Amino acid sequence: MKTNFYQRFLEQTLFYRKRSSEFISGTILYLGIVFFLVFLYDLGFGQNILEEQYLRNFYRIVKWFLVSVFLGRNLLNIFNDSKSLRIKILDFFILIILIFLTQLYVQESLFSLYLPSLPSYKYLVTPIFSLIFFIEFSRNAVSYYSPRLNPALILVLSFVLIVFIGTILLSLPNSSYRHLSFIDTLFTATGAVCVTGLTVIDISKDLTLLGQIIILILIQIGGLGIMTFASFIGFMFSGSNVSFQQRLLLREIANSQRMNDVIGAVYKIMAMMLTLEFIGAFMIYQLVPNNLFENHFDHLFFSIFHSISAFCNSGFSNFPEGLQHVDLRFQPLFLLNMSFLIILGGIGFPIMLNFYEYIHLQLKNIWNYVIHKKRFVYVPYLFNLNSRIILVVTGWLLLLGTIGVFVFEYNGVLSEFSLFEKIVVSFFTSATTRTAGFSAVELSSIHFPTYILVVILMWIGASPGSTGGGIKTTTFAVMVLNFFSLSKGENYLIVQNRRITPYSINKSFAIITLSLLLIGMAVSLISYFDPQFTLEQIVFESFSAFSTAGLTQGITKGLSGESKTILIILMLIGRVGAIVFLSAFIRNPRTHLVKFPQQEIQF
Repeated sequence: MKTNFYQRFLEQTLFYRKRSSEFISGTILYLGIVFFLVFLYDLGFGQNILEEQYLRNFYRIVKWFLVSVFLGRNLLNIFNDSKSLRIKILDFFILIILIFLTQLYVQESLFSLYLPSLPSYKYLVTPIFSLIFFIEFSRNAVSYYSPRLNPALILVLSFVLIVFIGTILLSLPNSSYRHLSFIDTLFTATGAVCVTGLTVIDISKDLTLLGQIIILILIQIGGLGIMTFASFIGFMFSGSNVSFQQRLLLREIANSQRMNDVIGAVYKIMAMMLTLEFIGAFMIYQLVPNNLFENHFDHLFFSIFHSISAFCNSGFSNFPEGLQHVDLRFQPLFLLNMSFLIILGGIGFPIMLNFYEYIHLQLKNIWNYVIHKKRFVYVPYLFNLNSRIILVVTGWLLLLGTIGVFVFEYNGVLSEFSLFEKIVVSFFTSATTRTAGFSAVELSSIHFPTYILVVILMWIGASPGSTGGGIKTTTFAVMVLNFFSLSKGENYLIVQNRRITPYSINKSFAIITLSLLLIGMAVSLISYFDPQFTLEQIVFESFSAFSTAGLTQGITKGLSGESKTILIILMLIGRVGAIVFLSAFIRNPRTHLVKFPQQEIQF
């Protein structure tokens, strides 16, 4: 009888519970928009005492409003069997935090003894509120995934949106020490989001701590991809099952080949990225002398900034003169640490997932052998062909780049270094030219053979599914292997007993052709708008922008507004990929269902 009564009660109140849940979600979303607008004003502008009091009262109203709506949501969760236990626990945990905040700054509370050591009210509550609202936005964004949405268009628009938001944030008065023009803030935001590193301002001198934090957040989001980050938060906290169409969209975003574990792949990508960046920051903190900084916070922030910037292959530095500073370029271990962060970030998340699977299998084999005396399990082709090509090409490019820089610049820009330092700097230069953007030497003084080598390395770029740009290592590999295959008169391109599909070959040559066309157009236009610069300098700048390398021969700050706009577009196309950029604006791609007769074309 009790069970039947409970079921009838749920059925009769279903309509009201749905409406109440929708009302609560809508209230949180609208309140979140108002909160972020007020927070933006609080963050970017100076306030007097009266305005500070108004803001503090506003944050108190938000706090009590959130307590009310999350209390209502938790009551509704009791009767909602469709929500997972994880989401119910999350909502309850948020409610506990909000209740805790209501008592934290009360003089008569249990925490009154700790009030002197607590940070300012807004510096504690605003990050918590921001996280709560961001989780809510991501949870609701999941429901808007539609099979009619073009994944390429979503990817392009997501980068455009975050560039626009970054431009607004960098335009705030508290973000910079001097007034920055719109084109300069747009250029800097695009360089950060597209992890390019090209900048027309001095990050260390022109931006305040707030501005540098904004740059750091833009780099992190841009390196991972805003859609991957939002999808991770949204699907983790949505409490709903992921549909097949949503998995298709996430597979495009996360560059995953498997449908069954696309959400797990996104989780692993986030975990690996944060772990490697933490290790990198710790190593930088240990390797860079503390006497270069005024206090420990500056030292810590420098370490975190450069670890994220290196792993995301952005090339931004918040240190005067960057890595060309005399106290940094003569630190071989520091340069090696930065090199490995750049390589790991540029090698691609898919191959890192491959490494994870391999290590997981070996540990499992060892455990089963030691504990259960079971034989080792062998999984054929655990490292797929993509991973093998990426590893081989990356290794050869690093080796040839290191040898080339070492030989061509032995008595050039490397002349001030010792033999060991020459080798390290050559290796660092070889790694950083492929989309990282850091430089330990003056690139405007390199010899012409080194110039050609650097341009080629920038053009090739990083690997697919990575934080870097360029035409990608796999594209370059398919092009070279196809040349050898055609020269031998072979009908098919065979690599390690695998036949490369004609689609992959056609796509690689389309990417190469498009990249050269776009770079050529950019060079022509910049030469027209800024004829005072040499062709070599403009070509270098254009290749650097398209490949998101961020290296420069010192002409970026002197470019006209028109040339900066061209480089902004080039950086955006280079980050998302030329083919993806074009696909975003093709609504109905044609699929030929009829097989037509073949015809060879004479060349």
